[in-house]
Amino acid sequence: MRQNEVKIDEMIEYGIESQTLDFKMEQYTKEHTLSFIKDIMSMANAHNTEDKYIIIGINYIHGIKNDIVGITEKFKDQAIYQNTIYDNIEPQIHFEYFPYQWNDKLLGIFRIHSCNDRPYMMKKDFSTQDPKKALRRGDCYIRRGDSQNNVIRRDLDEMIKDKLKKNKINDEDIQIIFSESKSDEISLSKIGTLDISNKFLDKKAVENAIEDRKGGVPPEKIHPVFETAYNMGISKKTPKMMTLEELEDELEYRIGYNKEIILHETFENYSSKLNFLIQNNSEMPLENALFTLKVSSKYVNIADMIYKGPGNYPTISPYVINPNYHDPYPDVEKIDEKYSIMINMGKIRQHSPYPNLTFEEPIRIFVRNKCEKSEIEIECQINADNLPKPIIKTLKIKVKGD
Repeated sequence: MRQNEVKIDEMIEYGIESQTLDFKMEQYTKEHTLSFIKDIMSMANAHNTEDKYIIIGINYIHGIKNDIVGITEKFKDQAIYQNTIYDNIEPQIHFEYFPYQWNDKLLGIFRIHSCNDRPYMMKKDFSTQDPKKALRRGDCYIRRGDSQNNVIRRDLDEMIKDKLKKNKINDEDIQIIFSESKSDEISLSKIGTLDISNKFLDKKAVENAIEDRKGGVPPEKIHPVFETAYNMGISKKTPKMMTLEELEDELEYRIGYNKEIILHETFENYSSKLNFLIQNNSEMPLENALFTLKVSSKYVNIADMIYKGPGNYPTISPYVINPNYHDPYPDVEKIDEKYSIMINMGKIRQHSPYPNLTFEEPIRIFVRNKCEKSEIEIECQINADNLPKPIIKTLKIKVKGD
């Protein structure tokens, strides 16, 4: 038997009417709509965070064992009751109505839950044959003990105070962790000595090829390193395909080429790729959230872009800028010996089953060899339109050594 069923069984057999429990002998009919509206509203407005129950099919007399009579008429559709409440009360009250078998008796259970938007009140007039019993727009009732009362100023003060408390986002409600380690710590090794060989075509080889071409050397006799570069995918043309102008363009392009290749090797093959997860465990979303990461550049090195490797650079033509191109790598700035990365996260919803990933493309980072610290702190900050002050968390890189 499920825990909730055990609770319902105990209420049926031993329960007494209270702030969270009421009993009725019969289902609410059209003639009892006014009573139904007041009962549901009063329960929802009660100063209690627990689920509230109205159990149908019990003749309750205080001080005497509950008389379980059951429901003999047709069981009413939940939608009828829900439409009545939705049409007459604001904001929306969350409740359900379902059949429940107790031995040989059929009972009806109203469960009123998630009442975190009090006060609930009439949004329009509800007329009856007796004008004195009519409900007016703005009427508001609350359950105290086993009775219903009009809401008074003290009740409203308590409801507003409770709502503000629930809507406040505290530091402990927001969790920021490394996506790779699923914790606020991660271990990284120092980068060590890089094994980047001198296999790449340098600008001197291009200069030699140009001199050979100008001196009348046939294309097929030009320096063999060009063929090697073509076979490696670095050059998209062999010397046989290139004119002298193309070779001169190639020389201009190669001036910075080797640096790019080395940076590619360093950040794509030797560094770590880090991303971060944000979980919002509060009762409200973070609106227009801005995530900022800061870490000292004395201890780590972070790539400011994704450097392309062999085969990804055009041999002759410079990059053609596509106005619709979106670079997924975050903007990395270096200010006062600190790396700073900032990204707009938009709305970070509460209690999402999937934590929010901060970056589309993880940052490339490595610990410098000269770093003597065993621990490096990363400061993470979240600003949002509905945060009175930023939320700051500190994550740690554990340096594993050389």
